Amino acid sequence: MALIICPACGNSVSERAPSCPRCGEPMSAESRLSSPAEGGNHTPEPDKDYQFVDFDRKNYLRKKSNDDPEEVERAVRKWNWGAFFLTWIWGAGNGVYATLLLLIPVLGWIATPIVAIVLGTKGNRLAWESKDKEWDNINEFRRVQRFWAMGGAAVWAVLLLAVLILVLAVVFISPTEAGEMIEGYVRKRYFWFL
Repeated sequence: MALIICPACGNSVSERAPSCPRCGEPMSAESRLSSPAEGGNHTPEPDKDYQFVDFDRKNYLRKKSNDDPEEVERAVRKWNWGAFFLTWIWGAGNGVYATLLLLIPVLGWIATPIVAIVLGTKGNRLAWESKDKEWDNINEFRRVQRFWAMGGAAVWAVLLLAVLILVLAVVFISPTEAGEMIEGYVRKRYFWFL
């Protein structure tokens, strides 16, 4: 149990006492936070970079960055193409782990289009406010989200190109030619002795 000094009479008083037992002086917060040399509690100085956070969104955004809160608000309101294209992969990389629920077989297949649209609209805010990610500034945040958008666009471009090639192959190769190609392959591979 730590002792503090009464500011009125100089008596040693328990830090838990509401008032001094000798003179009756109420123990205020200032007297409880006296210096360690006087036998009281010492509270370290708050970090200069830390700003008080109440539950106001602008204060929360200000805490996460030293940038202008209006600039941060504009950035987190924008559409997020990376979240839209890559849904659960983007979510795992940005600390939005609820997106991993899309991996549940039937539920995920049904919910993916809806979740993709929600992530497109709210993805920047979810990534910025994620507890697992600490962004140094808004420019770093924008750079990373731009990288996700380019990666998502590249993945979808490759998938669409593969589908286009498959469709063209089906359209331009007649069923007879395709059957002959498959039959020739099977004959060479499995019935080479005939």
